[in-house]
Amino acid sequence: MKDKSLTFASIAAAGLASLCCIGPLAAVGLGIGSFGAAALFEDLRPYLLGLTALLLAGAFYLNYHKQSGAECADGTCAVIPEKRKQTMLLWLATGAVAALASVPYYSGMLSDDSASADVSVLAASNSDGEALVVFAVDGMTCAGCAVGMKATLERETGVQLAEVDYEKETARIHFDPSQTSSERLIAAIGELGYSAKVKEPQS
Repeated sequence: MKDKSLTFASIAAAGLASLCCIGPLAAVGLGIGSFGAAALFEDLRPYLLGLTALLLAGAFYLNYHKQSGAECADGTCAVIPEKRKQTMLLWLATGAVAALASVPYYSGMLSDDSASADVSVLAASNSDGEALVVFAVDGMTCAGCAVGMKATLERETGVQLAEVDYEKETARIHFDPSQTSSERLIAAIGELGYSAKVKEPQS
């Protein structure tokens, strides 16, 4: 029973370790637009992954350690059906842990289409009374952060389009300067747990 508890605990720890990337994607999917605790979970990620490894190692040890003398008294040490189910559960949980722990490495595939679609629209919509500013953004840890930031920025009053690039660490924002400002947009990014500064203002 202890190994089952450790197995489920390892899945929970792996989920928390990747919440920095899962959170923003889930927030966008739910229409919330932002997940302010992403930066906090990113700081905790190495420790949570370490805890995940320890829990999973403990579960494997308890599952595979030598059966007691009482269980092998007849010399057969037969595999108990419940033990077989637990072993299957343990290996399924290992796959789930691996998938959760590697979310930062494949979350970009979930956002590539939506991010690239805005580039031509952004260029086409630049007209009088509108401004385009490029921010250098620090603190993004995966493409999931970029998805959440884009959704949040596009909810800001006066923002027409936002294009956030995780790899280039930039946010290109097309906005109405009569309704918002670079300072307000920097503050909005800061509220998400990231820092930003103007990299390239354009008219």
